[in-house]
Amino acid sequence: MAARLEALSCLHRLSRQAQDEQPPRASNVLIDGLWDNPNYWLRYALVRGALGLVSGTETGLLGQYSRHMVKACFDELGIARTCDYWGEAKATRAHLALAQKLLAQVTDVDGLIRLRLPYDFPAEILFDGILKLQRRATVKLDDPSMPHLVADALAHIEAADRILESGKYDLLVLSHAVHYTCAALAWAAIRRHIPVLVLYGDFGTARFFRLKEPSDLFAYPGRPSNQELEGMPHQVQKALREQGSTQLRARLSGQTDDVGAVFAYQKRIASVSKAMLAERFGWDPSKPVIGVYNSNWFDHPHASGLHDFRDFLDWIEQTLGAACRHTAVNWLFKAHPCDDWYASIKGTRLEDLVAAANIPHIRMADKSWNGLELIRTLDGIVTCHGTIGIEASSLGTPVLVPYPGWYGHAGFVVNPGDRDGYLAALETEWWKDINMDVARAKAELFAGWTFCVPDWHGRYILQDDSRQDAIY
Repeated sequence: MAARLEALSCLHRLSRQAQDEQPPRASNVLIDGLWDNPNYWLRYALVRGALGLVSGTETGLLGQYSRHMVKACFDELGIARTCDYWGEAKATRAHLALAQKLLAQVTDVDGLIRLRLPYDFPAEILFDGILKLQRRATVKLDDPSMPHLVADALAHIEAADRILESGKYDLLVLSHAVHYTCAALAWAAIRRHIPVLVLYGDFGTARFFRLKEPSDLFAYPGRPSNQELEGMPHQVQKALREQGSTQLRARLSGQTDDVGAVFAYQKRIASVSKAMLAERFGWDPSKPVIGVYNSNWFDHPHASGLHDFRDFLDWIEQTLGAACRHTAVNWLFKAHPCDDWYASIKGTRLEDLVAAANIPHIRMADKSWNGLELIRTLDGIVTCHGTIGIEASSLGTPVLVPYPGWYGHAGFVVNPGDRDGYLAALETEWWKDINMDVARAKAELFAGWTFCVPDWHGRYILQDDSRQDAIY
């Protein structure tokens, strides 16, 4: 606790340092306190100092969890005004009645995404929020708690709208915008043309992005456009690509500390080769081997704009069906490395689907195999939108994706454009006739944007958010 208070006191002093004599860029700001993490408070201190927010009125939001800790953080940061979002968002009998009425319209899981919610709040975000709470491959409609989960979402949607309407805020600062608790606030702000800053961070750096339009809720994480990538001077592109290449080598050799890289490239050290796969599974070694890299089932499947598939389970089931038909290829399905971090996955797992198919040319990847060696073993890789798309492309292994996601536009993966095109491509030799020199260069450039820190970060690298209080 002492380390926490000392760190927050330091952040408060630094963020109060006057940048100039100009008035604050926002005079009345609402600050998300739903997620208590030291890196988030650091990110807020950066924004606070840059925009001079301390000179205006700051209101901190209290959520359901860590309320006393968050209140202490706000106090240490000199934020005296608070708003009890969780207290405002308590579900009532009216919310429960509306939830039951809405669920009566839902005959299958797909129907949940088609629901019309108050204020036209996106049903995909409701779907993802419930999925995260249930920790399953897809939403379990017959869960006895479903009416209460929907009622909770409805209460947050209503409370967020009431808070944004009554507070007359001119800036909303969020830690996330993917769960309905935070997304309801973003939605209410966007509807009122109030700027929204999401203080995201990853790979050791701050990754802030701004929400302006409703579609921005499905543009996670922030990403460079083709115009930005291609519009840089040649020397800048060259330098950024070199940085991306250097950082990829560090990542693939297990020298970075984000959770995905730790589980994929640090903790897994067993060797793998095509000859070993052929011997272990009785495969013809002359056949190509294609890897299918799954996403974590409940990690907000719609956040990056997925719309041709209901969720990751739908995508995997359709991909598995195509793999069953395409016998000229040996298929290796691989669970997401963070499944080991989320110890509480319930219901269907990827290995259950592969075992049920029981097809000789389709098998599961061993969790002990080193990620770098596995990439080099495969002839091609299929992913929904995992970082493997960048990593494999940088090593010269072709990658197929089912939709643009957050990097499908950048020219280093095969993106057929829609569901039908993707499913058709799976039964072809899609990995051939790709100029991998071009793909590698574009992947390294994109890696420079994604994995590297900008100059203003200096030598300060944030530890991974997952370390939580140990960061203090």
